[in-house]
Amino acid sequence: MRASHDLEMKRKKTKNSLEQAAVFLPVLAGALAFLGSVAYCAANGSGHSGFDLRDAWMLYVPVLVAAVGVWHLGGRVEAVLAASLGVLGAGFGFFVHHFGVMQEYQFWISQGMQVRNPRADWLLSGYVGFSLVVSVGAIWISRMRGTVPSRG
Repeated sequence: MRASHDLEMKRKKTKNSLEQAAVFLPVLAGALAFLGSVAYCAANGSGHSGFDLRDAWMLYVPVLVAAVGVWHLGGRVEAVLAASLGVLGAGFGFFVHHFGVMQEYQFWISQGMQVRNPRADWLLSGYVGFSLVVSVGAIWISRMRGTVPSRG
C-alpha cells in the first residue's frame, strides 16, 4: 500500500516538473532571443542585416502561450513577466526597423543605403530600460490591485 502511494507521489512530481518545464522553456527561449537580438543590434554597426528582425515576432507567440500556462499553474508574477517579455520582444524588431537601428538588407538598399541611426546605442538602451520598467510596473500594478499574491 505504501509503495503504491510513493509511486503515485513520484508520478505527480514528474507531471508537475513536466508542466513547469513546458512553460519555462518557451520563456527561457524568448528571453535568450530578446537578449540575442539586442546584442546583435548593438554589435552590428552597419545598420543592416541579412534577415528582417520584424519577422522575429513569431518567436514570442510561444512565450505568450506559456504566460497563460504559468498563470494557470499559479505563478502570477511569472505570468506577468512572461507576458511582458512576449509583447516587448515581439515589438523589438519593429522598433529597431522603424528607428533605423537595424533594417533588412534589401530594404536598406531600397532606402538609399542610409547610415545607421547615430543614436542607435541610446535607442537600444532605452528600449531595454523601458522593457524593465514595464515589467516591474506591471507586477507592481497587479499587486496593488490584488491580482498577484505577494510571496512572503
